[in-house]
Amino acid sequence: MPKRILLAITLFLVPLVANSEWTHRYPKVDGQRHHIYLESYELPILSSGPKYPAPSPNGDQIAFASNGWIWIVDAKTNIARRVTNGKNVDGRPRWSPDSRLITFVRDSGEDSSIAILDVLSGEATSLDTPKIDLDPEFSPDGKSIYFSSAKSGTLNIWKYSLSNKSMTMITNLKGHSRNPRLSRDGKTLFFSHLDWPKRQVRSLNMASGKESIIKTDSIAGQFSFDVHPTRDLIAYNWAVGDDLNLTLVDINNQDPVTNVTPGRHYVQDPAWSNDGKAIYYSEPDHDQQYKLMSVSSMGGAPIELKIKHWDWQHKIAKVKVKTLMDGKITPARLSIIDSLGHPLVSPVAATYFDSENGRHYFYSDGEIDIEVPHGKITISAVRGMMGIPEETQFTVSKNSEVEINISEIWNAREAGYHSADFHLHLNYDGPYRHVTSGIEPLIAGENLDIATPQAANLHNRLMDREFLGETIQSSSGALIKFAQEVRSHFHGHIGVVGPTEFYFPWFWGPGYPKLNNGNLSNSSVLKFVDSFDASIATYVHPVTMNIDPFNYRRAASIPLEFIPDSILSKEVGLELVCAWSDELGTTELWYRLLNIGRPVIAMAGTDMFVDFHRTPAIGTARVFAQQKQETVQWAPYIKAVKEGRSFVTNSPVLLLEIGGKAKPGDVIEGGEQSFSLYVKSAIPVENIELIINGEVAWTGGSIKAGISKTFNGKIKLPKGGWIAARAHGGSTSWPLMDSYPFAHTSPIWINNRGSTEPTAKAKATREIKRALQHIEERAKLTYKGDDISILLERIELARAAIAN
Repeated sequence: MPKRILLAITLFLVPLVANSEWTHRYPKVDGQRHHIYLESYELPILSSGPKYPAPSPNGDQIAFASNGWIWIVDAKTNIARRVTNGKNVDGRPRWSPDSRLITFVRDSGEDSSIAILDVLSGEATSLDTPKIDLDPEFSPDGKSIYFSSAKSGTLNIWKYSLSNKSMTMITNLKGHSRNPRLSRDGKTLFFSHLDWPKRQVRSLNMASGKESIIKTDSIAGQFSFDVHPTRDLIAYNWAVGDDLNLTLVDINNQDPVTNVTPGRHYVQDPAWSNDGKAIYYSEPDHDQQYKLMSVSSMGGAPIELKIKHWDWQHKIAKVKVKTLMDGKITPARLSIIDSLGHPLVSPVAATYFDSENGRHYFYSDGEIDIEVPHGKITISAVRGMMGIPEETQFTVSKNSEVEINISEIWNAREAGYHSADFHLHLNYDGPYRHVTSGIEPLIAGENLDIATPQAANLHNRLMDREFLGETIQSSSGALIKFAQEVRSHFHGHIGVVGPTEFYFPWFWGPGYPKLNNGNLSNSSVLKFVDSFDASIATYVHPVTMNIDPFNYRRAASIPLEFIPDSILSKEVGLELVCAWSDELGTTELWYRLLNIGRPVIAMAGTDMFVDFHRTPAIGTARVFAQQKQETVQWAPYIKAVKEGRSFVTNSPVLLLEIGGKAKPGDVIEGGEQSFSLYVKSAIPVENIELIINGEVAWTGGSIKAGISKTFNGKIKLPKGGWIAARAHGGSTSWPLMDSYPFAHTSPIWINNRGSTEPTAKAKATREIKRALQHIEERAKLTYKGDDISILLERIELARAAIAN
């Protein structure tokens, strides 16, 4: 998702190198290409309600995490007592054998460490390496802690001696090892291991060093397991379609497997009771509030263990937060912290983490009641990318109410525009579980008109197939239209938006299981999309770095089939703005196609995951397209996008007019023309530019946050080609959750749509020919003699087309 290279922290702070794909927030772990997956799948989350249950060895208590702290619930009274405090987010507790100590993960928002708490005294000590540390587990004798750490580069299992404070690396595997568990005699170490995409339960004989694989799954993002206290039996959550069921297996005889929670369950964090008769686990409800559950190891109906009373060990009060715009209750994005800087959670929906800015956030429909500790709290509120963030502080000493007046710099609908985020995912093996309507609070809080969640391929599963064809209109009039991402990795991913059917196969190419006919091409995806009205196909997250993709490693950064498809297909989109790729690098790719007369459609999509905890906001990347209708209408909107009557952005507003009448999507005559460029942004932007045939033709300097500026002047246009406006550069702050501000208008064509300027066309043609040669070489080398005649024919046809 977002893009930048940061110090040993950073999905979202200060960049070392700006203008590049987001790499990581937490200390970098070796061997992990997309760190967002590691940070979202492997790290604990800030939950509302009990998560990561850990029954005590004496059977009297259960520790768990909730609201970012560790709690202990009495098994008889069901009264939960908070036992940690402070700024950090605590999770994944485990008990010492004598039930005197609890060890857990402590997350600062930039790194994670291991904490050890004396339950009686409340004193805590910490174990912290310079890298990510996770999943502590006491040894059966209580003298050591086993935990996962990236101290050696990748996540491996380490042993920490409590007496002499020494560390010993136990595993040394390619991939990530975590979730350590030990047999009752301490002679066997069990742990989960991820060697992408395979996730396994492994065992290690501590004496002989012999290692065995017990179970294997594919892309099981929420996978976790626990070992029976006395028997060779493990409990783990297993993906069954889109569900997560609790299953049991004998370590020594792995067939059959017993599913103790068949059906629509989303089981997480299984933990055996001290006597081995039951398994505790956590599960989100439809409001993404976690429940503490228990089920007999023999099967039967799961039981919710409801907390009768929450003892905060601190006075608390309820605060009603109201957000208003122009005097009316208005949905908003909220971020609330207490006097120590600890984030507060939503009691009615999921809580998210903005890794770019290091903030937890959630959504309100305009009124929300929050339980907060007495003392000073800080509330930040904003509505969408055009919102001006408002912050208020006040001291809570009783139940109270606070109103926050929010505003926006630009009203898109009044200006005749609607906005869409064309690339997001509903369920992607994250900790939450959603249905399509679950997006409504997010799009309301972000003032987004259209969202198209895309079914995703998790290798062995096509997620969210049940939502195929759904189109939902929210109470505010916004549209949610279910879509699909076709993930032919080597060929390039394509967002398929509009069709009422799924395209099959949804994956192919090197690294995937071979189909009966592997001679496939993305061109068939484009033909499929073209057979449906009001539909569009888009190459998503194409260029990941701020580079000229034609001069970088033999065009290896360009999606394999994008150039042939953009030359030969009637319509194809290119995602210029996306949190997973770089805008400036991608526009260089776009410019070359425009320069040979191909009107590739400017598109935008955040590529956020609604079910992830760590994710940018929906609508971080958008297409604003002109639409005369006050209400959002799908077909007219798509028509405007295809005609280029639009601008794409993650923050700035760009409204360009040439010759007093021509706007993006129109045609203007060459020669000297007047121009008017209106620019406004909620955050500062460093560079305002006019681009003619891929070159900067005029610069207007910078703009300040919230200040509109209209640039007027004269500019000489060539006899052919195109002109567009661009804004980019600067630091990131709310409401933006990308690594730098960026916006680009669609082109205004000179003399006719698809016209060219000879010098620019000749240069682009040479570069595209060279890229096609590199693409052909890559394909032949990767497929190693397999039949790829369809792909090679497409490349040859593209050569012929640009030659003519």
